[in-house]
Amino acid sequence: MSKNLKLTERGGIWYLVRRIPKRYESVETRTRIVSISLETDSLSAARRKADDVWQAQLDHWQGRLEGRSADDRSAYDAIRKLAQRRGFSYLPVSQVAKLPDDELLARLGAVPETGGRVDPDELAALMGTVESPSLMMSEVWEEFYRLTANRRLHKSRDQVRKWESPFKRALNRWLDVNGDSAVDGLNHDDFISFRSFWIEKIDLEDRSNNTANKDFDKLTNALYTVIDGLGLKIELPIPKRNWRLPKLDPVSPPPFSSDWIREKILHPGALDGMNEEARAILLICLNTGARPSEVATLLPDRIKLEADTAHIQIRADGRVVKTKRAQRDIPLVGVALDAARDFPLGFPRYRDSPSSLSGAQIKFMRNNDLMESEDHVVYSLRHSFEDRMLVAKFPERVKADLMGHNIDRERYGEGLPLADIANLLEEISF
Repeated sequence: MSKNLKLTERGGIWYLVRRIPKRYESVETRTRIVSISLETDSLSAARRKADDVWQAQLDHWQGRLEGRSADDRSAYDAIRKLAQRRGFSYLPVSQVAKLPDDELLARLGAVPETGGRVDPDELAALMGTVESPSLMMSEVWEEFYRLTANRRLHKSRDQVRKWESPFKRALNRWLDVNGDSAVDGLNHDDFISFRSFWIEKIDLEDRSNNTANKDFDKLTNALYTVIDGLGLKIELPIPKRNWRLPKLDPVSPPPFSSDWIREKILHPGALDGMNEEARAILLICLNTGARPSEVATLLPDRIKLEADTAHIQIRADGRVVKTKRAQRDIPLVGVALDAARDFPLGFPRYRDSPSSLSGAQIKFMRNNDLMESEDHVVYSLRHSFEDRMLVAKFPERVKADLMGHNIDRERYGEGLPLADIANLLEEISF
């Protein structure tokens, strides 16, 4: 025990007594001296506890001085630890009110009083008047790690790293797609957005459905572990069907019908509430069949508005493309050309974080009844584009070139000129 700490006995219980440091006087209701119960009648036990109790008190004052008490999570943690230092478990006020009289009186009696005044934090800690804040998705990993010590028993450092990685990846991908939010505020569309992100990733990077399902499993495992471990009354709104991807068959969301695109999605004002970059990317995808991430990551010199035939160039440019054929030029016509003219330098909001685009688009469209069915996603626009080419009897080579697909024969020549492709697209575009 530090020599600067003084212990005194009152009523058979040992107390730590010390002058309040001058820098903390402004955040302490007691004057000059604090007396903190060490909750023991043993002098040796009191000496062992004194340093830790004093450090906790200093941390409490420092937190108030820095204004952390205004932060819900920090305030709640500080109050909970304060109750523990007084020898009590923190209970919400609704449970404190149901305690037997002797236990309630014990809590009241443990609240320090100086000159007829009590510390409001001490009273809140023992009476349970601070509400537990919502757990944020960005906090799930820390809580999950704390609650799963048993899963890491007898593992080497490398084994622990390998065990951690898939959970961290899944949670970080979720944050990339949906941003940070309270776990008790998650909704059905958040999970659909995450699934939609994976559908595009599978197609773009030639991943397997099983890779996505592993991500889904790690995400839900972490969430359920934390919800159960913290005793939270939260029911996750995971879609009852079409959450996990089929084990073997590739995922193929249904295409939007042309009537739906024309009458709903392109109805005047229908997309006005979507942020401008996300809206422009959606409109470009609609008439080009490009993947949303391909458009979102376009560099300024890949948007050729001054060319004889305005077009975009899909290139690797530091990112993954599915195949060599995925690098292609696509003419801009109709609403796609108008949208590109609004953003001639591309889309800086999403260029380095295209994952967040899916969440922004799909949530807006679902909230505004712009999805044709529960199974439709933004990626359905790509399938609509392909269907319109089929109906219009586009040559196989042209369809493959626009979609970035391989064809079952050797390619010869450079293909149809962009101007001719633009003329074909004019007939099926909006």
